[in-house]
Amino acid sequence: SQFAVEYGAEVPITYTVPEGYVVTSALAYGASINKGVDGKIVLNSVTEPTELIIDARLKQHELKFDGNGAEGTMDSQIFSYGEAQTINEPTEFIREGYSFAGWNTEADGSGTSYTVRSSLTFTPQEDGETSTLYAQWKKATVVGDNSLPEDDSNNNDKSANEGDGNNNNDKSVNE
Repeated sequence: SQFAVEYGAEVPITYTVPEGYVVTSALAYGASINKGVDGKIVLNSVTEPTELIIDARLKQHELKFDGNGAEGTMDSQIFSYGEAQTINEPTEFIREGYSFAGWNTEADGSGTSYTVRSSLTFTPQEDGETSTLYAQWKKATVVGDNSLPEDDSNNNDKSANEGDGNNNNDKSVNE
């Protein structure tokens, strides 16, 4: 909108930021600017026609991942206000003897649980809020011995001789 002001005047301007947005910058061409809290700006020393540009973006929420006893690290995932995203898989975490069982908001598993590839939506009150999901692990079980027996068919001489050199006292041991 346009309005006239006295030369050199201070002009308080109030604006409304839509829910879920945060102001990232405010620029004034033709005056200096004092940025107050969201919703208030004061233009100082207005000496010419002034254009005010206010940029905003959706608030962001950072979701961190904790291996909860596993080795490795995993990058955080950034969520924009109100936009659903699928939770990342724990591809960077390794815990010997365990298999991944899902995510939880508490390390001991007493919080809210999420399965692999669950969808989450955040509506942060403040820009840059963070939360952490903790990997949940279950002890891996091994069922039976799945190894194959060794194949001795390519080894024709697997004997070791012991004794005194007399054939009647020699012993042959097959492995």
